[in-house]
Amino acid sequence: LWSIKNSSLPKGGDSGDEMIIEIVALLFDYIFENPKVPDKAKALIGRLQIPVLKAAILDNSFFSMRNHPARRLLNTLAQSTLGLLDDEGNEESPLYKGIAACVQKVLDEFDSDIGVFETAIVELESHLENHQSHVDDNIEEAKKLIRGRERLKIAESLATEEIERKLEGKAFPQFIKTFAMENWKNLLIVTYMKEGQESDAWRTKLEMLDLLIWSTLPKPTLKDRKKLVEMLPTLLSGIEEG
Repeated sequence: LWSIKNSSLPKGGDSGDEMIIEIVALLFDYIFENPKVPDKAKALIGRLQIPVLKAAILDNSFFSMRNHPARRLLNTLAQSTLGLLDDEGNEESPLYKGIAACVQKVLDEFDSDIGVFETAIVELESHLENHQSHVDDNIEEAKKLIRGRERLKIAESLATEEIERKLEGKAFPQFIKTFAMENWKNLLIVTYMKEGQESDAWRTKLEMLDLLIWSTLPKPTLKDRKKLVEMLPTLLSGIEEG
């Protein structure tokens, strides 16, 4: 626009048109000089310089109305591109394509009908709404993932703590320790993740581990040996689950 002002207008020409060109050029300069607007977005917005200038010349309300359609489209475009991520500023991204489509609509359809800018705004806001919805969904998924990871860490810590406490101070065959710290620990983790620490399933798994540990200890009395025989079906069933 500055080149139009400096070279295209004859000396002594309409000073009103010169002022319009200068003000519109300043509006675009404000966007071009903003470091938060990516270069690709600046290039897109820059394509609207001639249509916006034409709208300003045709419609005297361009400067008096802050919500003039052409100004509003320009402001919305600038705001929507602030801080765009690299992938969002990619020419193949849905957001970039939506912004580009709105710019192209104005280039293709605007002649003298200011309503073209209104239509472009509606379409742009629709693209932005869809984009924000997509962003919100991604944020929610990320939150769920983080919560899941945190819950998994808690489950692993609790399972390890319970097993170590039950094995502490007792001499067990190595296979029992390995079984408890690997197989049964995994079972406890899954149970915690699905049902929680206060669930009957969690308590049942811990009780079953107690039985398993007790079954490996010496049975000096007949009563203990009979108890072991009686609980074997339950114990074997629990071991298979683990």
